[in-house]
Amino acid sequence: MSEPLLLEIRDGGAHVTFNRPDVRNAITREMLAALADFLSAIEGDCRVRYLVFRGTGEHFAAGGDVTGFRETLAQPPGERRRAYERRLMANADPFLLLSRVSVPVITVTRGAVAGAGLLFALAADICIAADDSFFVFSHARLGLPLDLGLSWYLPRVVGWRQARALTLLSARCDAAQALALGIVGEVLPGADVDTRVEQVQKIFRNGPREAFRLSKRLLDRSLDTTLPEQLEGEARAVGEAVAHPDFVEGVSAFLENRKPRFAE
Repeated sequence: MSEPLLLEIRDGGAHVTFNRPDVRNAITREMLAALADFLSAIEGDCRVRYLVFRGTGEHFAAGGDVTGFRETLAQPPGERRRAYERRLMANADPFLLLSRVSVPVITVTRGAVAGAGLLFALAADICIAADDSFFVFSHARLGLPLDLGLSWYLPRVVGWRQARALTLLSARCDAAQALALGIVGEVLPGADVDTRVEQVQKIFRNGPREAFRLSKRLLDRSLDTTLPEQLEGEARAVGEAVAHPDFVEGVSAFLENRKPRFAE
């Protein structure tokens, strides 16, 4: 039996592949636990300069494994409530860890993106979608609200009003609509996606890791700080950057009219 989650460190990056194509890569609790362990392990690993999420087969990830909900339907409401609250809090770790990943995060989508799968598109720094991708906000159809941080990411990506409309209408967006909303950054024919992903990986593999880390940190904090606080944070970040060898190499390469060779 194949592994439901493929976890690799290769080619300068960490690669996560949802590998249950027979069920549209539905995500289980066990997969989330393994992902949390992997994200903890790669943070600070000098071999990892970027992180990529993909799905095997024709779909990215169709969210949680709803078939597993059946066993809870016979529970008394109070017991079921407590069980789901515990389950959600237990499943939160990979999404908290993902929000703290210091290297650039790339998500590559094809086909269905729903439920928990939406988080990996919304939390990514770069989301590249094949033109057959579609994004489904179907929680309400199951009598559920948003979960696992979706209510935090969605308004930040698409805006407050659009987030409400997508959620309350159980909307389905095709790739072009997702691009217009900002859910994805690029839409390409399926045959061109892998080439584009490799181009992006190369940028991060050869780029200034410290500058990427500092810029991500500044942008993450920007929505919760005042302008004076942000200016002070930028000054401190620049101070960190100029003390790093990447700054010396970047400036030297510019002055010498050559491509920079940043530290491994």
